[in-house]
Amino acid sequence: MDSMKEKVFNSAKKVDKYHDELIDFVYALPETLDNFESDYEMIEKDLMQQYDYNNNLLLQLISALDNKK
Repeated sequence: MDSMKEKVFNSAKKVDKYHDELIDFVYALPETLDNFESDYEMIEKDLMQQYDYNNNLLLQLISALDNKK
């Protein structure tokens, strides 16, 4: 009987632990999403700058080829 009580008690401790971890995760979620959004915006800006740079190089190449004709 005591081993059954011990198993139930240990199981309840695990549930408490997972419950606490879940609560911590849920409270941290908005900050995590804010950080993700900020990172996404920064990456998007970098990609657009790289696109503009590549586009300008391509235009210069086209112009140079046109002038060579």
